[in-house]
Amino acid sequence: MRRKLVILMVLFSMFLAIGCTGKGKTVDVRIQNSTFYPDSITISLGDTVKWTNLDSTPHTVIGTYFSSGNISNEASYEYTFTKAGTYN
Repeated sequence: MRRKLVILMVLFSMFLAIGCTGKGKTVDVRIQNSTFYPDSITISLGDTVKWTNLDSTPHTVIGTYFSSGNISNEASYEYTFTKAGTYN
């Protein structure tokens, strides 16, 4: 009985470790006509948002924990979210 419990605990720990280190998804957001498309998204912790500027003028993306600097035409900026919250 004790051996089965130890094996179960080891397997549970392995599954937990694999689940915690999994890579999140990447969500693409276009900047076009000075507007974000889509204008609202929902992501999970560990997900990355990739903003791509399709305008001829540079744009910036600024949040509480990140700042893109100028994103020139056809360039992108990515940020992986590691803190829960609502970002405007």
